[in-house]
Amino acid sequence: MDFAQCGSKIYPYCKGIQNQEIFVAKLFRTGGSNQFSDSPYDSHEYEKKFISGQKPKPLTDKLKRTFPSPINTDGIAKFLEDHIDDDRIPEAMNAYGIPDTIDSDKKALAGAIARQYQLIFESPDVDVEDIVSAEYRRILNEKPAEDLQKFKPLYQGDSIAVYGGEQGYQKQTDESFRHTWELRNSGLVTWKHRKLVFIKTYKVGPLAEETEIEIPKVEPGANKKIAVVMQTRGKEGRFDCHFEMHDADGRNCFPNHKSIFDIKVKVDFVPKGTTEV
Repeated sequence: MDFAQCGSKIYPYCKGIQNQEIFVAKLFRTGGSNQFSDSPYDSHEYEKKFISGQKPKPLTDKLKRTFPSPINTDGIAKFLEDHIDDDRIPEAMNAYGIPDTIDSDKKALAGAIARQYQLIFESPDVDVEDIVSAEYRRILNEKPAEDLQKFKPLYQGDSIAVYGGEQGYQKQTDESFRHTWELRNSGLVTWKHRKLVFIKTYKVGPLAEETEIEIPKVEPGANKKIAVVMQTRGKEGRFDCHFEMHDADGRNCFPNHKSIFDIKVKVDFVPKGTTEV
């Protein structure tokens, strides 16, 4: 989840805020940054770029450094709690994937979203793990907050984007298919001695022909295509084939992106000798 996605999910359920750009300015100020004025009489064209439009402007590291350490998450939570419409809390919860079966609690929702913003502002990545639903449950259960370090990349300044390739497949049993990732090194760290590793998370289901796929050296700003051949085997169902990028010591380089390399496959059983008419 990035800054624009997080804001576009909650802003429609807030009241008493003139527009999206004022929302952005107030969010910065309540988090401890004085980068933007929150006066409705000032121009906010720059703030508008971060949340509106088809391609919102990503937050730069320079802007993230305008926040104190630690970020004032309590201030952000209070700002959200003051403005989320009481009549629309269930809708706001659903926007973040929190089901209706869980108790509705505005304070918990505001706190969970504030933690999401903390991760966004503190991480060198533009896109970070979506933690709102998990944080909401934690706050409801009155469990202590965990260190957000586990959601950050292994190496400071490291970042990745995955492009191209078909992310979902519909295949038959005992069939093989080839999947290609296009990986972009969008961070500041040169990738060396890394590999994509297939993590088997189920007893039956598709398998990778190569469980470890070497990644050539990739400089920041460069792209690299990596491919794998998958075997569906004999079990039908829906499967998420999980891969991770590991360094030379076998450590997950992007623990904050739990499914970025996953290949989704729906496998259907077709009896031998069956032909399509």
